[in-house]
Amino acid sequence: LRKLRIGGFVRGFYSLGHKSTGEVGHALRSLFTLAPGLEDLSLSHGKMHMSGEDRKMGKPTPPLPGCDGALELLPASLCRLSLSTLVLNNDDKLALAQLPQLRALTLSECGDNARRISTELCQLGPQLSPSRVRNDNKLLAPPLSGAGEASTSCRDSSRLPSASVG
Repeated sequence: LRKLRIGGFVRGFYSLGHKSTGEVGHALRSLFTLAPGLEDLSLSHGKMHMSGEDRKMGKPTPPLPGCDGALELLPASLCRLSLSTLVLNNDDKLALAQLPQLRALTLSECGDNARRISTELCQLGPQLSPSRVRNDNKLLAPPLSGAGEASTSCRDSSRLPSASVG
């Protein structure tokens, strides 16, 4: 398995609530041990939708979970990573900094620290360029005009087997 997309651990109106950080961490640890050659990973926790009645009652939106240290188990073969609606912390940054092949990173709704973390990752690892990092749908830095950039693919992505969940 080289390419995996998980569209959401929870599904809007059909889920009872957000998963806990512990539940997400347990699921990710299990997943990463089963896919040691993973090159392209997209993970989204998803967001719960609040009913009109809940909003009128002033119920807060449930907090998004973290990864509970599970990113430490990401395979070294990972080239592309996209995370959405998972809160990141400094331990996650250190885990991502240890990925020698990581060339493209997208973080969407990953908490207040996500932009700082993605900026620091570019400084820690020369293989990860700010022009290959997106945070909440914005590039950290635009690509240099006229400058050729190396491909983000580890292999021809059209030949990669994939699995989709969610």
